[in-house]
Amino acid sequence: PYCSGRKVLDGKNDLATLFPDIASEWNFDRNEKEPTDYCAHSSCVVWWKGACKHEWKDSISHRTGRSSGCPVCYSQIRTSFPEQAVFFYVKQYFPDAINGDRSALDGKELDIFIPSQRIAVEYDGQAWHRDKRKDEEKNALCEKRGIVLYRIRERECWFWDETKYLKLIGCSARNFSDLENAIQCLLIFLGRCAFPDVD
Repeated sequence: PYCSGRKVLDGKNDLATLFPDIASEWNFDRNEKEPTDYCAHSSCVVWWKGACKHEWKDSISHRTGRSSGCPVCYSQIRTSFPEQAVFFYVKQYFPDAINGDRSALDGKELDIFIPSQRIAVEYDGQAWHRDKRKDEEKNALCEKRGIVLYRIRERECWFWDETKYLKLIGCSARNFSDLENAIQCLLIFLGRCAFPDVD
C-alpha cells in the first residue's frame, strides 16, 4: 500500500517529500492536515495559497500531475494579445470592466465583463473556438442572465444570426489594423465614438 501510494509513508511518498515546491503553496490556515499527511498523488481536494496571495481549491493529484498553479494568475498569462487589447480600450470607458470574470456565469469565464452595463465581450480566435457547442452554451447562458454578449470573431470562425443578446463583429486573424477597426466598432456599439487619449 505504501509503494502504490494508498498509504502515506512520511519522508518517502508524501506530498512534502516528493513535491516540495507544490507543498510550499499549502494553505495551512484552511486545511486541517499537513502536506506530510497526504500521498503525493492523492485525489483529495484541499486548499492552496500561492505567493500571489490568491486562494483556491484543487486536488493534490491534479497539482502534482500538471502543476498549473494559481488559476487566477494562469488565466492572466494564457490570454491572447487581441483579448488584452480589447480589454485595455474597454477599461478606459468602463472602469468596472473585469478581465477573465468567472462570477457572472457561475464559473464559466467571460473574457471581459462590464457589471454596470450587463455587457460581456469575447475575443474568439479560430485556434481556440472550434467547439461550436461550447460557444453556443455561453451564448444561451448570457441570454438567460440578461447579459448582452459582443463577440469579436476571427472570420475563419462560424457566425450565428444576431439577437437582442448576441452581437457579432468580424476580425481577421493576424491583422492588427483589422483588430483596431473591430475595437472601434465595438466602442461605437457601446456608445463611445473614439479612442480615449492614453499614454
